[in-house]
Amino acid sequence: MLINLTGNALKFTEKGSVTIEVKQCSESSKGVCFSVIDTGIGIAEDKMKFIFESFVSESSDTTRKFGGTGLGLTISKQLVELMGGELKVKSKQGEGSVFTFTLPMTRVESLTSEINDSNDKKELKVRPGLRILLAEDNKFNQMVAEDTLNTLLPELSMTMVDNGKEAVEKLKANIYDLVILDIHMPEMDGYEAASFIRNQLPPPANSIPILAMTANVIAEEIEKCFDVGMNAYVSKPFNEEDLLKKIIALTEIRKK
Repeated sequence: MLINLTGNALKFTEKGSVTIEVKQCSESSKGVCFSVIDTGIGIAEDKMKFIFESFVSESSDTTRKFGGTGLGLTISKQLVELMGGELKVKSKQGEGSVFTFTLPMTRVESLTSEINDSNDKKELKVRPGLRILLAEDNKFNQMVAEDTLNTLLPELSMTMVDNGKEAVEKLKANIYDLVILDIHMPEMDGYEAASFIRNQLPPPANSIPILAMTANVIAEEIEKCFDVGMNAYVSKPFNEEDLLKKIIALTEIRKK
């Protein structure tokens, strides 16, 4: 929930700051308050009551410029409520927004269980020096993906772009082992970019392995990924082991 709210704040804040606050709601309360505060574009007053509805963005202009489906806020609100909390927003157009949710939590004095990850995970061998092109419009997701991939992949050479159009331009001029495409991006989304790569770029760019990254893992969307020429997909937020396995499989195909 924090990842989603913070990602939105970063997306809609071109100047100023984004602040995350976590504190006990009050001395008498066992709840914890989480707030994401930004100085971004804000939300118009007449749109406030619709902001948590599925597939609703603040305006069509906002959707064209920043991308996204509006599902993230709906899902976050539902998750908060399932955990017995409440998600609220205060905002003024042009002055920023404050999203706050409270969760009933109790203090844990000690943690006695020990976890040994090394016994649970199989060793996965990765070819060093992979060249990966990642197209993702959300700055927060870019940071998470970059940090994760640099940790998982030795000697990684990574190029980051904000949308499918920029990814296509990079592929015209450079050679990569793998391209990772977010599905929902402004200007040119993942579907359009994959279709362009397969049908309009010359060899060897038109045969590059394409890994889709999507928050919507419904059957229709996954089928569409394969229909436009993508080779595999991972869901967001991604599981590191699943992501690594997909990258290894796709880049081994490329090597052969």
